[in-house]
Amino acid sequence: MEDVIISDYKISAGADSAPSESLSLSYSKITMSYTAADRANKGGSPERVGYNLETGKKL
Repeated sequence: MEDVIISDYKISAGADSAPSESLSLSYSKITMSYTAADRANKGGSPERVGYNLETGKKL
């Protein structure tokens, strides 16, 4: 992720439950690398995907 800011943060707790936190992030660009596996669980070639929210285009 690039140009990341925390856009929301919340803490909540109920009378009978543990407290929980919620965090939201806003960003201008995100990229991810992943390796798909076949049915034999053999990994293939790594692939990179992403999206630029400023330009509205895939990376």
